[in-house]
Amino acid sequence: MVSRAPARVRRWMVPGVLLLAALGAACSPAGRPGPSSQAGASSPAPGPVTVQISQRRGQETKHRLILQIDNVSGGPVEISAAALHSPLYDGAAAWVPVRAGGTTLDAGSTVSLTVTLPAPRCGPPPTGAAGDAAAALTVKTAAGTARLRMAVPDPFGFLERSHTRDCLAEAAGRVAALTLAPRLEVSGSGQARSAVVGLRIAPAGGTQTLTLEAPAPTTLLEEDPAHPWPRNVVIAGTGGPRTLALHFVPARCDAHAVAEDRLGLKLPFRLAAGSYRGTLRLEPPPELERALYAFIASACAGGGPAVAPSGASSERPAGQ
Repeated sequence: MVSRAPARVRRWMVPGVLLLAALGAACSPAGRPGPSSQAGASSPAPGPVTVQISQRRGQETKHRLILQIDNVSGGPVEISAAALHSPLYDGAAAWVPVRAGGTTLDAGSTVSLTVTLPAPRCGPPPTGAAGDAAAALTVKTAAGTARLRMAVPDPFGFLERSHTRDCLAEAAGRVAALTLAPRLEVSGSGQARSAVVGLRIAPAGGTQTLTLEAPAPTTLLEEDPAHPWPRNVVIAGTGGPRTLALHFVPARCDAHAVAEDRLGLKLPFRLAAGSYRGTLRLEPPPELERALYAFIASACAGGGPAVAPSGASSERPAGQ
């Protein structure tokens, strides 16, 4: 995925950006960026572009980051390959060009290249951790084609936060699979209605546990005060499958909030598993997503139930 904006519009996003290494005789042949023995290696000489790590709202649930690249060369720069390397992840997070040949970045402009993160390296932090992140680019300028490798800054900490989430998900997955049931129910009537979402818990076996500290509100949905969410639920890998019933009401009803929503239906849960603690968002199945939007529209309009009402307790047997 590629997006562009004039550099003057996005300069505020680039505090402390490091200059890329210059085109040099020591560079390897053009092609897909490859591994390096030192992730943070860089050259003090200025290059044709600058780079930093960024992320758009909603990309965290898709394990994606952005290499934000500015052309500071004074001429066009063609980028045919790009990748992010970090000791926090196994292998490279590579950019996949939409068009053959990559993309051309005009002088003074910015391009955002989306990369998908590979499997995380969890456990004790690697030496250097996020500070050793490096970008590898294959570029072509008037001086020729070369491969560049340089330390890449992450001023807002997107890489480290992504790694914590990914390792939390890995640790939790060793205990149990957490998914959202596709069917939405509605509890109550009139102004007392709430949408009931089922959180399915399927233990994976083993002796470890995880703690569901609490669900969390989103921009579109929040807790129904009449039906408090379950909190500090300890889940054992050897336990039986079950489904927790979570009651939601609309957090807001302004139309633009719903229209511009990116994360409002990706439900967050605060978890502790192994040595990791944080928030994971669960993707709703398409059927549930449609039903939740319909419920929000109906509840905000003061109309009838969006789906058939159903009495719901705080916990139900698995499979319902």
